[in-house]
Amino acid sequence: MDNFRCTPTTSTPFVRISFDEGVLDISGRSSPENTLEFYQPIIDTVAKFAGEGKDHITANFQYEYFNTSSARCIFLIIKELKKLNEAGIGITINWIVDEDDEDMEETGLDFQDMVDLEFNIKIISGEDEG
Repeated sequence: MDNFRCTPTTSTPFVRISFDEGVLDISGRSSPENTLEFYQPIIDTVAKFAGEGKDHITANFQYEYFNTSSARCIFLIIKELKKLNEAGIGITINWIVDEDDEDMEETGLDFQDMVDLEFNIKIISGEDEG
């Protein structure tokens, strides 16, 4: 299976999906013109983990900002991860937020409650960012 990568822009996040490593990384800002057009290939690619024989997937979400339509698509990605978990694949979700961003932390907790999957809420300081 081919890995997946999107280079970040001013309105779209960095995305990396590695089937070899069993990793999904998304970071940056998200406010694309056509949100579903941007996120649908990511959602579809995450769903393909089911056929890869992985017993564990780690998903790292580190958003600086996302708009409402992006939130819906992020939730669709998380729902795909939930489906994989229900199929027997272990899922680790790391929701990484800046220490000053209480709204983003709260959003991660809301997503966690909606899908009933445990999130690791990781608070980082500005100095921790690479």
